[in-house]
Amino acid sequence: SRLLGIKIETISIGFGPKIISFSRNDTIWKICWLPIGGYIRSQTAIADKGKFIEKMSVVLFGSILNIIFSFVVFFILFSTIGVLTIQGGEKFLVQKSILDGFIEAVRVLAWTWITWPNDAVAALSTIYDSRAVRVICTAAIWSSQFGILNLLPLPKLDGWSALRLALAVSTSPDQAEIIMQWALRLIVAALVLVIVIVTWNDLVQLQVVNFFINLYS
Repeated sequence: SRLLGIKIETISIGFGPKIISFSRNDTIWKICWLPIGGYIRSQTAIADKGKFIEKMSVVLFGSILNIIFSFVVFFILFSTIGVLTIQGGEKFLVQKSILDGFIEAVRVLAWTWITWPNDAVAALSTIYDSRAVRVICTAAIWSSQFGILNLLPLPKLDGWSALRLALAVSTSPDQAEIIMQWALRLIVAALVLVIVIVTWNDLVQLQVVNFFINLYS
């Protein structure tokens, strides 16, 4: 951002109320209570700053940083403490090599993207007895989820700005506006569908559906 002449106002590690902060080179650095990634707040618009790749890297940096944070947490966790293994009905942790830890971290990270956050937290919480490790796992899962969520093409999110930048160099302004409108409709429809499916699954698991079926049968 500085190379493009974009003034950075705030760099935050985590979200929520700040724990500590300091100012350096006209930028406020702070650490917040919720250790789930972070964000960068800039003052200067990026529309007329730098080339396409440079602008895109600035837009997506925060989301990618959230995902990288999650990967690093899982990689260190699996390479040091280990991964749950079941043999002969016995459960124990097996420490992975650097390569296996890398592969396992990628697999778990991808799994968290298609799993409801609470389910992912609950699953990993059953593996590790240490409360500190469970807190770190929870932070990594939510950081990954925030990173992916922020990449969706919705207004105010990084994905929306990235899509706008991509269309600005590939289509005319009128075509870009039409595509943006359809992208918004499609993503909202997809989110509504996901909410309906998740809600239905929750109602089934809680036996609410069976209750009404039995009530009127």
